[in-house]
Amino acid sequence: MVGMRNALDKMRELIFRNAVTALKQPALFEGQDFAVQLVELLKHVDPQSHTFFMDIVKAFVLEGEEGVQEQLKEVMLPVLKRIHTDVNKSNIINLPIYVLPSIQLFANNPNLAPILMESCEPKIETNGRLYQDSVIGALLSLSVLPRTAISLHEFFDNPMDQAATSMMESSVWNASSHLTNNMHKIFLSLLKGGPQMRNRLLTWIGKCLKTNVARGKLWNVQAGEISPATLTCVSDGFMLNLGAVLLQLCQPFCTTADDPKSLKIDPTYGAVTPEECAAKSVHLDCLHNETCLLPLREGEDGQSVKRPTAETYNFVTECFFMTQKCIDLGVRVCAEKLWRSGQELGRAQRALSDVAAAAHHLVEPMRQRAHHLMTKFVSLRCALLEKDMLTNLHRLQATACTWLVQVAIRPDPESPQASYAPTTVV
Repeated sequence: MVGMRNALDKMRELIFRNAVTALKQPALFEGQDFAVQLVELLKHVDPQSHTFFMDIVKAFVLEGEEGVQEQLKEVMLPVLKRIHTDVNKSNIINLPIYVLPSIQLFANNPNLAPILMESCEPKIETNGRLYQDSVIGALLSLSVLPRTAISLHEFFDNPMDQAATSMMESSVWNASSHLTNNMHKIFLSLLKGGPQMRNRLLTWIGKCLKTNVARGKLWNVQAGEISPATLTCVSDGFMLNLGAVLLQLCQPFCTTADDPKSLKIDPTYGAVTPEECAAKSVHLDCLHNETCLLPLREGEDGQSVKRPTAETYNFVTECFFMTQKCIDLGVRVCAEKLWRSGQELGRAQRALSDVAAAAHHLVEPMRQRAHHLMTKFVSLRCALLEKDMLTNLHRLQATACTWLVQVAIRPDPESPQASYAPTTVV
């Protein structure tokens, strides 16, 4: 028995040694595409295949030679690129079953997680649209809504059929919930991957929100389907899905409206200037420019008085404010689009009924337009009414109301504080 076990261990060692050699020196094996083979391994979606994949990574790293992480990156980036391609070929309902577990494997592994994050960090950080052009971005873009301003709506081909619409809504909601739950697990794994990974993910989210802030501008909503923002920012579906993921991350401190953990939220987060962000652990550096309900205090010289800020900010505070900003850029924008779409649809239907009585040559074009607007309206409504997202959103806003009351009833401190979070109930 012992001899057989030793023989199996030697066979196993030989297999992994050959696999690592092949990955590190692919030139020795002409005509082999190891990225394809690794993806095929992941496509099996069974524990043995995943264990084998992770054992290959472990054996690869254990050789411990200089630059091994860089070598691993060269091997794994093509794998992520192929997964990314498969995601782009899919929609929210027919996403290949292997994709989400595979990305979860990357997020869970300390050697693969940095490679995953690097593949998602755009080369041009000022272009908001590029945050969608990665495997995580592509997954977040899976939605009932079009991925680009010029894409067609993929669902609700017959929006007038209520039974078909209801069935499609249920299918989309189930798929959306599945996607969001898995993306939440991926984000959570990255956040738990150590300070460096946590910082990289929060930086990615913060920069993504900052570079897509044009989505929330009034002119973007009024401009219609094609505007400068729709061409340079991520899609509505991306921002809604990111918001749904962030809402799940908020749940530990907002399952009830009076959750005591919410009292750790520091209200001065939005006052931190970009120059101070790094020192204060702030990853969303665009809030200081937001319009306040009350005008900023001015000194005798007419200049705005610097607002107080804490020494540093915790994850609860960051998660809260990032989520609120994401809701502003996602849910609010889509809700306004839904309202405008309903208005436009009503006008189109009235115009169609006016000309339908006469055998007018405009009837068919107007009917097609009304059909398109109905599809758009139903798609937006479907995207906004996903049950889990709405539940989490209501919880967050209830918590925010309770927290705001606790902040408001406290007098302003006379001297600078290390933290301005309420911490206790008054």
